[in-house]
Amino acid sequence: MGAYTLFATHHHDLTAVADDLSGARNLHFRAAREGDDVTFVHEVAEGAASASYGIEVAKQAGVPPGVVDRARDVVAERAANADVEDAIDIDTSASGGEDTPTDASATADGGSAEAGADVLGELADLNLAEMTPIEALTTLNRLQREIH
Repeated sequence: MGAYTLFATHHHDLTAVADDLSGARNLHFRAAREGDDVTFVHEVAEGAASASYGIEVAKQAGVPPGVVDRARDVVAERAANADVEDAIDIDTSASGGEDTPTDASATADGGSAEAGADVLGELADLNLAEMTPIEALTTLNRLQREIH
């Protein structure tokens, strides 16, 4: 048929599809990591990305440091539990900064401790693997409004 399709994913296991389909190929946008910082180079390169940068993107997008740190913890736990360290490169060494809130009473903008604790509880209970991207965004939007 000769149709072109662009498919973007953060699921590294899906990059293996290109190995099985003669008409498929992997491309990625280059990124440079320097310490805890990631710079997206905006340059297309052949092959699959060598690492997942979702957490760094969230940090750059202004997601509260406590949420970013919790995401790092969840990724590390999942990697340990699923024994996938060899399948993807996960950097859990980056910190959210010296003033990162670590208890459930801290919120992004000084909202009530109870609202922050409720939001953290709901975040912990989310099954992101079963949510669509729009469901995840809608849920995050609602939770963000609850703490503001």
